[in-house]
Amino acid sequence: MEPGKKYPVIYMLDGNGTFGIATDVARMLSMGGEIPNAYVVAVGYSVDNGFMGTLDKRFRDYTPTLGGPFQAAVAQFDSTVEKRGGGPAFLKFLQEELKPGIEADYAVDSGDATIAGISLGGLLPAWVLLTAPETFQRYVIISPSIWWNDEEVWQWEEATAAARKDIEATVFVTAGGLETQSLMKQELTAMAAIEGPG
Repeated sequence: MEPGKKYPVIYMLDGNGTFGIATDVARMLSMGGEIPNAYVVAVGYSVDNGFMGTLDKRFRDYTPTLGGPFQAAVAQFDSTVEKRGGGPAFLKFLQEELKPGIEADYAVDSGDATIAGISLGGLLPAWVLLTAPETFQRYVIISPSIWWNDEEVWQWEEATAAARKDIEATVFVTAGGLETQSLMKQELTAMAAIEGPG
C-alpha cells in the first residue's frame, strides 16, 4: 500500500469462516492485475454458543424479512425463530457504523466498496442490491438463499424494475445446480424429524 493513496474495500460476510479465503483470492487477483490492491474487512461473530450460536446470528442478520413457510418449519424445533428478519437493522449497521468507521480509520475509497457473501450471506447482498443499491458499488453474491420466504427475492426484483431503469453496480452471482427450494424443504423436514419439537 502506498502512502496517500486510497484503496477499494471488500466487506466479506461470515468473516469467521471466509476471511482467509477472501484475502487469499484478493491477493492472488491483485498480483495478476485483475483487481487493484484492496482492504478486506471480515464481518463476523463472536462464537459464544458454538456453531449453532453463529447460525442463529446469521439467520437474524442476513434475512431481510420473516421466512414464510421456512419460518413455520423451523419453528417446530427452534425456539429462537422470532429472531429472523433483522436484515434492515444489519443494513443500518453497515451504512451508519461499519462503513463510516472503516472510512475514517483506513485509506479506503468510499466510492469503491464491495459486499460479498454466501448462502444467507448472499441473500443479504441480493436484498441490498435490490433495495439500497447505492450502499455498495460491487456485489459478489455466492449461492444466495433465494428460497427464502418462498423466493421473495423475485418480488424485490420486480419492485426495483418498476421503480428504476437501471442499477449502477457491478454484480457477480453464482449458484450450484442442486440449490433448489424443494431440496431445502426436504432437508428441513429431515432436520425436524431428527430434532423433534421443542
